[in-house]
Amino acid sequence: MTAQFAQFQDGEPNNENNNSRKDEIVHDKETGLKYVDLVYLHELSGNDKEFEKQMLQQITLQAPMEVDQLEQAIKSADFINAKKIAHSLKSTVGYIGLADELHPNLERIEKSALAANLEVMSENFIQVKQVTIEAVKEVHTLLQNM
Repeated sequence: MTAQFAQFQDGEPNNENNNSRKDEIVHDKETGLKYVDLVYLHELSGNDKEFEKQMLQQITLQAPMEVDQLEQAIKSADFINAKKIAHSLKSTVGYIGLADELHPNLERIEKSALAANLEVMSENFIQVKQVTIEAVKEVHTLLQNM
């Protein structure tokens, strides 16, 4: 895990505390974003745009890598690594506001890994992969406009 992510590992991002602030953001109309919500990242950075840019750049590298690793772990029935990767991915996607959407799927993957239930892991992975890919595309667009 990179230094930017590691320094916040104990305070794993979850956007439960940001629900009231989420109402203030209109994704589709105001920002054009369907998946990404930067409220948590703004709070974390104290609106430090350079820090945010570095974090977003790291997310464009780390999220696809973790999704690929998770997919391989599931395909090879590597339950130990699947659980670890799903847990790490919860932090990664939380930085860009996907905690509410993806944490339930990632938690089901973690629990299913403990139970060696490939079917449930695979079902939940589909959503994780789809949303993460689309969110990373949005982050790339955001970075181009920074």
